[in-house]
Amino acid sequence: MKRCHIIAGAVLAGALWSCNGSKNGSDTIHTMEIERYFDEPAFDNITHKIKIKEKFTPEFTDSTMYNAPRLCAVADGKAYMVEFSYMHPESYLSTFSWPDGKLLETFTRYGAGPEEYQYSYETYFTPADGLWTVHDSNIGRYNIMQYDNAGRLVRKTVNDTIYVMAPTPAGGWIAFNPSYSMEGEYHKIAEKIIREYDSDWKLLAETQLHDKRMMMRGGGFMDIIMNCMGNNYVNDRDTIWRYDCDAHRLSPAIAMHIGKYGYDWSTVNTREERDRVEETHLTPLYPVFNSRYAFLSYYKPGEEINRYDIYDLRDGSLVYRMERPKNEDVMQRMGLPLEIDGMTVTGWPMAYQDSEDFYVMIPAENIAEATGDDEVNPIILKISIDD
Repeated sequence: MKRCHIIAGAVLAGALWSCNGSKNGSDTIHTMEIERYFDEPAFDNITHKIKIKEKFTPEFTDSTMYNAPRLCAVADGKAYMVEFSYMHPESYLSTFSWPDGKLLETFTRYGAGPEEYQYSYETYFTPADGLWTVHDSNIGRYNIMQYDNAGRLVRKTVNDTIYVMAPTPAGGWIAFNPSYSMEGEYHKIAEKIIREYDSDWKLLAETQLHDKRMMMRGGGFMDIIMNCMGNNYVNDRDTIWRYDCDAHRLSPAIAMHIGKYGYDWSTVNTREERDRVEETHLTPLYPVFNSRYAFLSYYKPGEEINRYDIYDLRDGSLVYRMERPKNEDVMQRMGLPLEIDGMTVTGWPMAYQDSEDFYVMIPAENIAEATGDDEVNPIILKISIDD
């Protein structure tokens, strides 16, 4: 059976991040006080508040033995999942009953035909219309393939202006452009433009961001669009902004107070310069958040350390910190310690959230190590953090 072999970013780096927010957004600007708490050692002031609300283990079949699954949606007692991996583009798009994990439907359209995809790393399921959307974009391919849950092609769109995308609450899409230019040995972003589309991929609006980021060792943290309980969010510099699809504009939502540890990475041109800057500066990687807490990971400057922080968004305070060596199997031991079925395991929130709760994935290797059974799928827990 397959077991889970993924890096830290794979769980967090989904193109859909979700959080709880009002339908019309909010003028409240929350904070993560990263600089203020930078020198704090590892500590835990939160796991005693965690409650496991539901446990989901996807059924094993020939098409659903997961290495790195993405939870695309949970709706109406069903979970929609796809393999989250560059290495497995042929992965099946599968529907399970939630939370008992019974496989209900599954299909793959991997291939070279006109109704097939060759790249399924970015896949979405939108419960409102019941469609799977596969962004088949790699090495000259610019297809957006949309299928019903039986695998029948509903719509194919060709668009070479999209790099990453996410569904809007209105039934359309917003997307970043792929405006990269080669300078030296790096792909640099010349500019970043958010484009908003309706459900038929008609362009509705464009917004240019301020930041010009480089794809660094840990990934460019702004190259993500967050779809969060009626709101879409994007990163620009050290701020997470809410995109208002009615007004077609951005409003600040969460300020990441990085201070002296921040850097304009777009000015870096060589690996040597990158390594030098990383000795004293950090890049926040793919925060996962709701209306109360934000989970954040980053490489600690000057040390071979991965950090995993949790901030209380009401006052920006740090409430949890774990540190692990960079060369450790971080996915197996990173995150929150949790007790399930008599096992002590660790997990970190997945990209998908649909409320003030979090969905946490326990990697298959973690479970295999605790049970001695290699024939296991990852476990996904729905947890709450209670006061």
